[in-house]
Amino acid sequence: METSTKIQQIAFSDYDGTLVRDGQVDADTLAAIDSWRAKGNAFGIATGRGFAAIQPELERLHIPVDYLVCANGSAVYRADGALLQCTEIPEEDFQTLCDSKFLRDYQDGILFFTRHHAYCYRNAQQLPPNLFEKLNSFDEVKELHHVMQVGTRYASQQEAHDAFTALDAAYPQVFTGNVNRCYLDMNAWGMSKDIGIMQLVEFLHIDVKKVHAIGDDCNDLPMIQRFHGCCVDSAAEDIQKASINVFPTVGKMLRHYQE
Repeated sequence: METSTKIQQIAFSDYDGTLVRDGQVDADTLAAIDSWRAKGNAFGIATGRGFAAIQPELERLHIPVDYLVCANGSAVYRADGALLQCTEIPEEDFQTLCDSKFLRDYQDGILFFTRHHAYCYRNAQQLPPNLFEKLNSFDEVKELHHVMQVGTRYASQQEAHDAFTALDAAYPQVFTGNVNRCYLDMNAWGMSKDIGIMQLVEFLHIDVKKVHAIGDDCNDLPMIQRFHGCCVDSAAEDIQKASINVFPTVGKMLRHYQE
């Protein structure tokens, strides 16, 4: 799907915790995606993962998609991997982050997403390690180029928020902190899922009123608020309050808007 005449509506779902729960997608949701697309609609995933860490999982679970908004809006792809848009962390800012105490003093695993690769330093946190290329030293980290996102993990969501507050105080308006559960993803300033979706919507010349979104956590709020979106019923209370509808599954949302 590449032209607005072929797309009636477009729906975006968060991946972890929204579309996929306990490592699986329910059969009704897969059937709903097929039905949604068969009626001339497009289906996309908006995720904090980079392309290299999401595409193998889509193939494993046989999830049909048209577009992928990855790394919290920092990159937009067609399902075949063609890159449509990319906003990287400026090279100088990435080196500043690497030299700062926020990474130098950090002891857990760190994830790095570039346009087409996923890297981990120390460990892959809770994602499958086979999705990542392992970096063995911080010197190798500093040699990375075209970095779109740096991911860290904390003991709680509040600690993740606090970590970014401290980073933002040290380097104002340089990075955006997208928090999901206890994870902090650091992107270029201003990047969030809604920005990536809007870039795709404008590229496809789709009426923004025909855009739907569904998520479950803090980094989904920008797209939920901008597109009058929804959440799944496992989302926290504040996410549910920001949503116009709450659904048990992504499939139920698609059937609702398909009618």
